[in-house]
Parts: sequence; C-alpha cells; structure tokens
Amino acid sequence: MTISSLEKVSLDEIVNVFNRAFADYVIRVKLNKTALEQRILTENISLPHSVGTFVNGRLVGFILHAHDELKGKKVLYNAGTGVLPENRGQSITEKMYDYSIPKLRMQGVERCHLEVIDTNNKAIHVYVKIGFQIRRDLSCFKGVVYFNRFLRKEGLEVVTLEEPDWFLFPTFWNNEPTWQNSIPVINRAEDLYQTIGIRDGSRMIGYGMINPKTGRIPQFGIHPEFRRRGIGKMLFSYLCRMGNTNLSVINVDKSDRPTALFLHSLGMNIFAGQYEMVLKV
Repeated sequence: MTISSLEKVSLDEIVNVFNRAFADYVIRVKLNKTALEQRILTENISLPHSVGTFVNGRLVGFILHAHDELKGKKVLYNAGTGVLPENRGQSITEKMYDYSIPKLRMQGVERCHLEVIDTNNKAIHVYVKIGFQIRRDLSCFKGVVYFNRFLRKEGLEVVTLEEPDWFLFPTFWNNEPTWQNSIPVINRAEDLYQTIGIRDGSRMIGYGMINPKTGRIPQFGIHPEFRRRGIGKMLFSYLCRMGNTNLSVINVDKSDRPTALFLHSLGMNIFAGQYEMVLKV
C-alpha cells in the first residue's frame, strides 16, 4: 500500500473509483468525467493537494481536496472521501490524513473543512479520531415549488443581475454559507447561475440565485427590515419559473429556524442532515 497525491492519476480512474466507492452511500452520488471537471473548476479542487491510496499501483481510496483563501487564511475543503468496499477496515482514511497533514502545515494551510451525513456514524467516528470537530448542524431541503402566477408586491421591482453585489448581499445572511455555497465557489461557477434582485425604488432589498438546470439555489436573502412581508415568496415565485420547479437548498444552519420555516412553507422538506466539521491543521 502506498499513498501519494492524485496529480498524476487520470480523471477517468478517479471517476471510476469515486462511483464504486459511493455506490452504497446513504445518498446516491454518481459522477462522470464532465461533472468531475466542473467540480474541479467550481470548487477549486486541486489534484496536487488531493490524496490517493494505491495497492499494486491501483487506486483504492482518495480524498479530493479543494483549496481557497477565506478571510486571509489558507483553507482546504474535503470535496469527497471514498474507499473501495473491498479495501475498507484498513484505516485508509486516517492514513491519508496522516500523510497529508504534515505537508499541509508546510504549505501554510490552517484549517480543513468537510461535511458528513449526520447518520454516517462510522465516518463521523473516523473524522473525530483524526481531530475534526463538529462546527455546525445543517439541513438539506428539496421539493417541487410551483406558483401559478408571479407574486408581485406594489412598489417592488424584480431585476436580473449580471453580477452579485458581494458588499451588500452578505448583510442579508443569517449565517455564513458553507464551502459549496460560498462566494469564491459561486464566482467560479457564475455561468451556471442566474441571479435576480428585488428593489424597493433604488434600494436592493432581496436577492436569489439558481442553477436553472438543476434547480439548486446556493444563496438567497431578504434585508432584515423587509422580512415577513411576503417578499421571500415573491422571490421564489420568480426563481422557480427560471427553468426548474424542483428546487433544492443545501446546508441550511439548523440554528436558522426562520429560514427552515420559510422553506417548509413553500413545500420543501428536509431530505438529509449534515455536520460541518473543521480540523485545525
């Protein structure tokens, strides 16, 4: 058994092992080469930072690491860890982190982030053993949301935005987004999303963005002064008419009760819970 980076491993081999490793996962996950290439681009997955375990030269386990700088700190995100079923029970994930952590320290990486399904007790146990700590409890929502007409509020205007206002929009948040919904990831995936805003005169009071093909909404928000006035439903009445009514909103902080109640009111339900975990390198 040997451990090294994935920089010399073909994407086809990574996709093959990824799909075999996740075939029995709690939530169905399957990639093709194009989807992996897209994730490498949008999530900033770095194959030199990523790690693989090899038996007789054959890839049997991996950690896909994305990297970025958040608030001036170098951070890695575990975009996927998998081990082939026939090679489990050999502490391969722990060994890959034992290999990685000294190298990450030398590179100035300060934290590693990941999300894990909250019922995946084996994986949680492994990550805690490595040194990860639970930072947040998250919910993932999905559901068919359909309005038979656009909901309009007198005096408000819905506009298409070419670029998100990243100075203003974070002031609409209740909590910091997780990695996959973060500003750097969205900026790298700007071609995938359409963004709309709601204006009250010249003042922007709400926004939302959606991937029309998948129905995924990575971010939305209403100015705190304008909540509980039906503006959120107005926003979603436009979002769900932009190509897909089967919507999903992943990684909502469970402490954010108002957002959960709002999504439930639209007919969306929780399909998975996750823990956000952080390792101080």
